[in-house]
Amino acid sequence: MEQEEFTPEYFEAIDFDVQNAEKLKRLMKDKDFKDIFLDLYLDTGVKFLTKNMTQGKADRDLLQEQIVARSHMYRFMDDVEARGREGVEYYKMIKEQQAMEGEE
Repeated sequence: MEQEEFTPEYFEAIDFDVQNAEKLKRLMKDKDFKDIFLDLYLDTGVKFLTKNMTQGKADRDLLQEQIVARSHMYRFMDDVEARGREGVEYYKMIKEQQAMEGEE
C-alpha cells in the first residue's frame, strides 16, 4: 500500500486539533468551569431562556438569539472533541501502517 505524502503543516493541524481536544477535556474536569460555564451558562441558561420564551416574559427575538448562541457553543465543543478524536485515530492508523511496512 502506497503511503500518501503529507506536509508538516498537515500534521501541525492534526496536532493542533488533538491538543485542543485535550485542553477541552481538562476544562470539562474543572469544577469551577463546570459549575459556571456548563451548568449555569449553558444548561440552566437554556432552560431559563426557553421557559421565559414560552411564557412570553421577554423579547422573543433576544431570547432566541441567546439560545442559538449557547447552541453554537455546544456545537463548537463537540467539534473540538470530534476533531481531536479523529486526529488520534489518524495517528493510530499511521503507526499501524508503519508497523506493517516494517514487517515487509
